[in-house]
Amino acid sequence: MKFTLKTLFSKFVSTIISENACQGGAIDWCKKTDREGLTFGEAIEMYLADDEAKSGWAVWNLIKFDSDFNGDVKKGFIKKIKDPMTALQLFRRLKHLTEEEDNILKNKFEGKLPRAEKELKDGVIRREKEKKNVNY
Repeated sequence: MKFTLKTLFSKFVSTIISENACQGGAIDWCKKTDREGLTFGEAIEMYLADDEAKSGWAVWNLIKFDSDFNGDVKKGFIKKIKDPMTALQLFRRLKHLTEEEDNILKNKFEGKLPRAEKELKDGVIRREKEKKNVNY
């Protein structure tokens, strides 16, 4: 299923409950935030504005729903990521990023993690989206 900014937030809440999201964090935040007619886009804006909402939930969502979010939803969650190493790990791990999303994540870690950046450039560490399926 593709989640967009116009998706009803309640549909997403049902999905994360079935995917065993963190009861004490993500689900509680979602339940207190959800109201009739709330869209995913409105909920993301509330999440970004909530200083107490943890960025770990953005990471979990991006990993869990990598191919299920449209670009605007992904960019919304990426905005919550502040830590350069977390941005690098998402850059490496997510397979369904657009060039624009790649650049947003790069801007969060470039110039801050010189060794990791060199290893990425030299191919010591690789991105999931660049790996080829190899049959042995």
